[in-house]
Amino acid sequence: MVNHSNAANEVSALIIHQIRGNEMCCMQGNLKMIERIFQDPELQKLPLSWALRYDVLTDSDAVASFSGILMKQNVGVLLEVTPLLASASGVIYRGLPDGSDWYHANHAFLVGYSISERKRLIDTIIGAYRELFHANPLFSVSWIIDSWSLEYLNKQYGIKLHELTKEQFETDGYTLYGGVFNIPYVPRLKHPLLPARNTNDMLDLVVVRQTVSDIEKNYGSAKAYYTSQPNDYLKSPYNQRFSYFTQLVEQVVSQEDDNAFGLFGLENSREWESYQEEYLSQLKFLAEKQIAGTLKILNPQEVYVRYKGLNSSVKMLKSADFPKSGVLWYFGSTYRARVEILGDHLVLTDFRVYADDLEDPYRNEPANKSRVYWIAPYLLDSSQQFEQQENAQTNIFAGDQVRRDEGVTRFGIDMMAGNFKLQSTDGKFTILSNSGSVSFTPQYIDIASGESVKLLDPIALTVRELFEINTDQYVHFRSHPRFFLHPDRIGETIEMGWENYDLEPIVMASFKKTTGNLMLIPNTKLSQIEIRSLASIFQPDRSPYRLDLAHTTFYWHNHEAIAGRNPVRLFIDPRNVLDRPVSVKTVTHPDLGNIQVTLPPNLDGQMDSFYIDFTSVDPISKDVRLSIDGNILPKSEKITFYSDCTLRIYECVTNPHTLISYVKLFVNEQRGRLTIYLSDYFQKIISHDVFEKGKILFDETIAYILEFVPAIYPSKLL
Repeated sequence: MVNHSNAANEVSALIIHQIRGNEMCCMQGNLKMIERIFQDPELQKLPLSWALRYDVLTDSDAVASFSGILMKQNVGVLLEVTPLLASASGVIYRGLPDGSDWYHANHAFLVGYSISERKRLIDTIIGAYRELFHANPLFSVSWIIDSWSLEYLNKQYGIKLHELTKEQFETDGYTLYGGVFNIPYVPRLKHPLLPARNTNDMLDLVVVRQTVSDIEKNYGSAKAYYTSQPNDYLKSPYNQRFSYFTQLVEQVVSQEDDNAFGLFGLENSREWESYQEEYLSQLKFLAEKQIAGTLKILNPQEVYVRYKGLNSSVKMLKSADFPKSGVLWYFGSTYRARVEILGDHLVLTDFRVYADDLEDPYRNEPANKSRVYWIAPYLLDSSQQFEQQENAQTNIFAGDQVRRDEGVTRFGIDMMAGNFKLQSTDGKFTILSNSGSVSFTPQYIDIASGESVKLLDPIALTVRELFEINTDQYVHFRSHPRFFLHPDRIGETIEMGWENYDLEPIVMASFKKTTGNLMLIPNTKLSQIEIRSLASIFQPDRSPYRLDLAHTTFYWHNHEAIAGRNPVRLFIDPRNVLDRPVSVKTVTHPDLGNIQVTLPPNLDGQMDSFYIDFTSVDPISKDVRLSIDGNILPKSEKITFYSDCTLRIYECVTNPHTLISYVKLFVNEQRGRLTIYLSDYFQKIISHDVFEKGKILFDETIAYILEFVPAIYPSKLL
């Protein structure tokens, strides 16, 4: 039977902080974080770890202020590419010279650079680390990293642990979706997101994933509300507070044996002061847990030693009440599965295929778009395969590519019904009920009495019915190509998968009927060519689909502006026929006379919404009709620039239409400025304890009025 208890030494934790320096361009860090944490004697005994960016390692003033503290701690490197590191490495920085778009994934991470450039960047930051600490770092952090760089760090410099970011979809420009999370694992040689299969397919290091993810709620949420980091859960609209953090710690403690692990920590972002008290409370709570023997906080070396030897062990996460309620995650070497209890049914809602040939797409070829993707191929991803419910009450996730339960009906495979219990024997997990059983083995899922298995809406057929119909079935899901089910002629196998761009069927998994049982078998023989042919869903930055006008959003913020002062602005969210983000190569337009058109720099490298600004120093009116990547917009838009009456007083006085238009635009402009002023003001008020610091109310109000009034009534008009 499954052991539901944990000895103290079985529940381990790791605390890593990501420390950025003073490089202004690139999410400048707040170095007061280090000092503040070590002011507390209660926290000085914790084995804390710190990953330093290049701009910290080379800042003599910063190093002088905290090197004595960090010499007693565990220190690694934060692998983020900034203009400073690129320059020192002799590498041409991918982003704008001022670093204003540094956060784009292909600028900030090694995945955006060639192999020779990656080598120079790594050698430079490791060299700076060696100069300071006289040794190689033991661990590194980068929210996403190509497999070549990770292998080089491991073999050349002895890195034994690397931290990736959590499971997330199109959050912060980088997607990591479909891997092992919350549990340390030994990665595949050619894909850091996947667990190694054997000794010939592994690196001599351990991967950990940033923060503790909520195993029930983090699936299908692009908003990053459901993790142990205070800057995540405190932003949640569900009013999550410190009690939510303690729940996540209990989630860690409740896991089975070697799966009981928690990674904690925080970046020293500019927001540090907003979250410092919450985070210090977290550290104190973890310290209390360690004293009580509930958690054992390890250093990176200890995590490496422990989990390197556990590569072959079964990895599983489950809700505390499972199988009465909640979810279970099974991480095998050939597939990943997520099952959940919905009413009295056991439903498979996520099934990933860890194919033998699956390779990190950026191993040899650098990313050239602002978004990068690691998506493990799937037969099922119910966070994307869903139908919108009519009259949904909750719209918090509306518009997201991935969705949680609110307002949607998710696709899945109903495997059996009844009252469930969980058994574990020799690494095989079995869920039992009075109607049958479901077993998770390393190679497949075995379902007893499997003919009653049903594929939910929009298919709404049992496996028995599919065999009886014995006809190919097709269905469409939002933002996907066609999903197919192909029964064979003898009624023993049903192949399932997706049609690629050329309408060829790519099999992801199969139902295979055996005596009294049904096996769900992942197609581990998927070739890299087949996987790439489904780039539209598994590698969107390399999708063959281009911009589609019907799915692209065009929104004019305004059609009129004051010449020489304001732009006419067009917002564009480019999408392809699957309603997924795409990049735009060219934007063309007819001659607009004196009107200047400003496009974003590096337009072809972006996979994000953007603005086009139209400006003119002279009064002018023109019809604008754009062509984007050869697609001519179906209608033209008239834009007009009116005279600035503060500069052309006589013209405005003698032309009532011009004067009226100017006044209208000026009032709208000031209304917008007032909105910003008041928003800033009330945010500042709310962020203070009004009862203790109520005296700021009057002072701040007067200050804002004195600043705002001249903006409304400029001296030229008084």
